[in-house]
Amino acid sequence: MKLNTKFVLKLDSTDSDNYSFTLKSQEAFNEEVQVSSAAALFSKKVADDEIEGIFTYGKFGDRQSIFLILKSGLKVPINYDLKIKTDKNKELVKTSVVTLFPNVPSNELWPYHIDLVSFSNFRKLSE
Repeated sequence: MKLNTKFVLKLDSTDSDNYSFTLKSQEAFNEEVQVSSAAALFSKKVADDEIEGIFTYGKFGDRQSIFLILKSGLKVPINYDLKIKTDKNKELVKTSVVTLFPNVPSNELWPYHIDLVSFSNFRKLSE
């Protein structure tokens, strides 16, 4: 996913704990996001098999950062893997992420430029 994109991922269960995904839609998103108003950028209720996301610039206090904001419609908490590409790295590098909870926006932010992110390995939260 390239920077300045609003998107929807559609998840399909591959077994009891894992999901495959496809990119359902994407569009340019060139607004600077404020953390306090991020929830208003998403549907009130995301579809049960989708994740809505925005990858853009935002403000955290007075500082500009790169934001990845996700909202999951799945009925269970899920984890995923994420790789990022920065100006300094030619390769994608794995980064840590927070668990996605049903219909609660989650924020990932970085204080440096990121060109793109790559998702993989969506799975139910281990108990």
